[in-house]
Amino acid sequence: MQQLTDYLRDYTPRLDKYIHNYFDTQKQQAQTIDPFLTECLSYLENYLLGGKKIRGALTVLGYQINKTMDINNIIPVSAAIELIHSGLLIQDDFIDHDLMRRGIKSIHELYTDRKDPHFGASMAVVIGDLGYFYGYKIISDSDFAPVFVIKSLSELSQRLVNTGYGEILDVVSDNKLPLSRGTIDKARIYKTAHYSFVMPLSVGAILAGATDFQLQAIEKYGTQVGLAFQIQDDILGVTGDPKVTGKSNSSDITSGKQTHILQKTLELGDPQFIKKYYGTNKKTDEIRKLMQGCGAIDACKKLAQDHANQAKRYLGKITTNEKVKIILSQLADFVVTRNK
Repeated sequence: MQQLTDYLRDYTPRLDKYIHNYFDTQKQQAQTIDPFLTECLSYLENYLLGGKKIRGALTVLGYQINKTMDINNIIPVSAAIELIHSGLLIQDDFIDHDLMRRGIKSIHELYTDRKDPHFGASMAVVIGDLGYFYGYKIISDSDFAPVFVIKSLSELSQRLVNTGYGEILDVVSDNKLPLSRGTIDKARIYKTAHYSFVMPLSVGAILAGATDFQLQAIEKYGTQVGLAFQIQDDILGVTGDPKVTGKSNSSDITSGKQTHILQKTLELGDPQFIKKYYGTNKKTDEIRKLMQGCGAIDACKKLAQDHANQAKRYLGKITTNEKVKIILSQLADFVVTRNK
């Protein structure tokens, strides 16, 4: 996976430089309104800088399916995608009651400590919204031809609508047992696959003048990689080391999160035990051991790998750029082998 690693290593400092410069300007303007606003922007900036920046990198990679020239014009757009992502994460942490993100307190928790839970929730909503607003403004102000900018914003908006649908399905499905694989996949395709992979690749590709044929292949690739990513995320949510992932390995169990691991455990393990204790604060370690012992974890690892292999079948339809093909192939492998 050396090419993927090198690509992310080369991209990250370019993005970070843009983010620093952009927020320096925004904080100067905010300071003239109220000093408290600069603190809020600093939280958003630090939140953004602390991430893996995969979606931003995929925006640049999508651009490079047709354009191998200098990528300076696409760096701001990739930052916009990361800003929108940070905004969604800030609000998602509140929805999921996640107290930590990237090893530090979530935004809603930081502001809850200042005053009360309502204040914390309110600040998470409005700071998250700022991420969206900045993101859309950056893309709107970009140097690309207006026809491409409009098309990219339309694509971005539709994918975010799909993400909202997936989030709703995810929220209302909690503690509803049992769920079929198809029902779980539906929420994951809309919430994760379209948003994390299809959307950034498509936005970058559109700005490079991609054809409809290429965009259709990107959607198929991104959907498969997204499903593989989410299954691996669920595995880490049960078996991962919190010191490495930065997240709890019990919250999925105690919150009653609907996953393929749950579905497989109901099929291969003790369904009565799971139905009684899953989604409670009881028997968490026993549930984890059951998931591992009955073969549910191994079955989900195989399922994730199957999705990754399916994704690679579309690479030749996406681009003729061999470097981009290799990186996209390694990305499919990475999502199922990562440990955080």
